[in-house]
Order: sequence, then C-alpha cells, then structure tokens
Amino acid sequence: MKYRDEIDKCYGVAGMSVALAILDAEDLLIGVTIDGDGLDCINMVPQYYSVGNPLLSPSSAWQDVFQRFQVTLGMTIADSMCRKMLHDKGVVDKKLRQALLDAACEEGKSSCQLENDEVERIFDKYFQYMLQTFKNRNVHSVITSMVERLKADRALSSCDVLEMLRSLN
Repeated sequence: MKYRDEIDKCYGVAGMSVALAILDAEDLLIGVTIDGDGLDCINMVPQYYSVGNPLLSPSSAWQDVFQRFQVTLGMTIADSMCRKMLHDKGVVDKKLRQALLDAACEEGKSSCQLENDEVERIFDKYFQYMLQTFKNRNVHSVITSMVERLKADRALSSCDVLEMLRSLN
C-alpha cells in the first residue's frame, strides 16, 4: 500500500478500521495511527501476529493462519476501496481489482498454501461485501469523521475507533 499523502493514508486507515468492524474482528484492534506504513497503521493484539502455538494441532494452527489471512485480505481491500471511492470519488475498476487479487493470491499461497482459485473465491466474496459497504452513505459519514479525527490526533485508540463505528450497527 502506497499512500500519496497523509490524507490518503487517513482514508486507508479508516477503511481498514471499517473492515475490522464488519468482519467482526474488532477485538483484535488496539488502535490506529497514521505514523505507520500500510498495515502497520493498524495496531493489533499480540495474538494476531503470533506465528503459532506448538501445542496446537496442525489443523488448528492452519485455521489461525487462515483467519489472519482473511482479516488481512479484508483490510487490504477496504483500504484501497475507501481511498478510491471516498477520497478520490472514483470507481473501483478492473485494474485495481486485478492488482488486489494478484496480491491476495501471492499472500494466500505463501501464508496458507492456497491455490489461486481458492483465494479467488474468498477474494470475490470480500470484494463484493466491501464494495457494497463503501457505497453506503452511512459509512461515508463515519469515514469522514474518522479521517478528520486522524488528521487532528494522528492516532486513535480502539475505544475511539469502536465508538465511531458503533453507528454502523
């Protein structure tokens, strides 16, 4: 994720925050900041970053990695869509979709040993869900508020983010 400027980054961070909420992964969030780069703007609980627990069965360990992959995929799609649709007032085109899919396939293969067709099924589901989310006018107002707070404060705690996202429920 490359950001053009801090405003662009604020929209990306806000989009990723919305993704965590709609993916029911808010419990993973510690806070957000615009002083990081890409996914590092989202501070997650230590369990999110853990490589694996040797006490878990291989199947359980893979499920943990797969769940993290899905959350990361949702946040990545949301980051790009929010910036494109809300900040740029543009539309998500085939070029952006393909770039996101290519990155997802690469990550799915390296982290979960998924084949491209398996990743594409998951990707399509998340892509459509995020597309509908960012077309919603209620989401626009939440994003605008969050962007303004991020510009002013540079960081928000999980409590601040969750309070702002509460109106989406």
